[in-house]
Amino acid sequence: MEIDDLISETLLRLPPEPSSLPRTSLASTRWRGPSRDPAFLRRFRAHHRPHAPLLGGFFTDYPTPAHRNNFVSFIPTLDAPNRVRFPFPVADFPCILFSCRHGLVLATSEHRQGFLVCDPVTGD
Repeated sequence: MEIDDLISETLLRLPPEPSSLPRTSLASTRWRGPSRDPAFLRRFRAHHRPHAPLLGGFFTDYPTPAHRNNFVSFIPTLDAPNRVRFPFPVADFPCILFSCRHGLVLATSEHRQGFLVCDPVTGD
């Protein structure tokens, strides 16, 4: 096994907290490589999927039961340094949050036509 393979296997066993890979990648440029490799990141997510921590939840604020305009907030559940704050694109206007699944959010708004599917981690 080559040294790069050993590093990848070592990094794969890090805990799935959001700070694990960024902190470890600061050890050296060689350790930084896998944390930037899309194939390694897919393996890391697949390996930890059953045990991944809940980063938080989305909350919609209904001022009154008849009031349909609401704003979406993300409430983080982890403490620093693993606390995550998402730049959520629908948070800037009143919207209706329909569902969250596999890291994606489905929302709509009276101000926009159609639905918005958003990945809050990437902002896409």
